[in-house]
Amino acid sequence: MSRTEPGRGHVHRAAAPARGAPAAGGTPGTGGALGTDGALGTDGVPGRHGGRGLFTIVRTSVPEAAARVRRLMVDESQGWLAAGVGLRSARVHTTADGTTVVHRGDWEAAATPDAPRSHLGASGVVSATVLSGTAAAGLRGPAAGRRPGVAVVAIRHLGGPDTARAVLALLAGSGEWKRSFPGFISATPYVSDDGRTFVNYPTWVDERAYQAWMADPRIAEGQKEINALEVAPPEYLLCAVTADLAVATG
Repeated sequence: MSRTEPGRGHVHRAAAPARGAPAAGGTPGTGGALGTDGALGTDGVPGRHGGRGLFTIVRTSVPEAAARVRRLMVDESQGWLAAGVGLRSARVHTTADGTTVVHRGDWEAAATPDAPRSHLGASGVVSATVLSGTAAAGLRGPAAGRRPGVAVVAIRHLGGPDTARAVLALLAGSGEWKRSFPGFISATPYVSDDGRTFVNYPTWVDERAYQAWMADPRIAEGQKEINALEVAPPEYLLCAVTADLAVATG
């Protein structure tokens, strides 16, 4: 998983790809209720095993700047989906404090994935980070297929492929009770090509379901096992899902 973390005040700029569609113009907190920009359609499908996932994390100075970034990312994603360049679905998220926007693109394995770039240079953008990796087998809960309201982007730093396989085994081993947990939709892990960066992407129907999940003592037990395999502290982004887009069918 390629990872670029510019310092504050800088923005990561990726090389522009050949595309068929132009681009349009810590620990999870609890905080208040997580808002939404409104329903934009949903596929309700987690990243397919073997597909490519790109996470673009844009930090801004104020919520108003984050709102502009969200609109730009939605427009850009809609263009890619309409052009058929291999993007299967896209989700746009906002952290609880309203200043960080996360875009997750679910790409076909044979596609050349790209991160949104319409926000580059936009007013109020402080930094941007791009993470990419291959989707591994994940978990589906009893709410699979429902529109997600809350997601966590859990970024872990590992020693390499052997450690990544060990973390995947731990997640699979905890799947029995998670598959029946009320309000849980799905969790898809993404592993970098070098096995050093691991992003887990679980989703729930709403914040109430998320809070119940975090209060379950089995979560803390599992985290201890995973933490023992990490080479650096993890980063957790608790987000509201503000846009959910997929390729039109029918």
